[in-house]
Amino acid sequence: IISITCDNASANTARFEELVSKLPNFQGKQAHVHCFSHTVNLTAKGVLCSFEPVKPKARHNLNDASE
Repeated sequence: IISITCDNASANTARFEELVSKLPNFQGKQAHVHCFSHTVNLTAKGVLCSFEPVKPKARHNLNDASE
């Protein structure tokens, strides 16, 4: 096994540790290739969260303050 592509789930760490114990030539964490799609998704969510609309309740409170 040269590498394994998977997301950043913590369960994957345990899997890599188990593979290291069973496969002496396995590189462990150095063989972990993070899924590019997962990385792009996390980045997009991080950027887009700053553009979330104001919640209706908060908007209502802002209108009450201006009256």
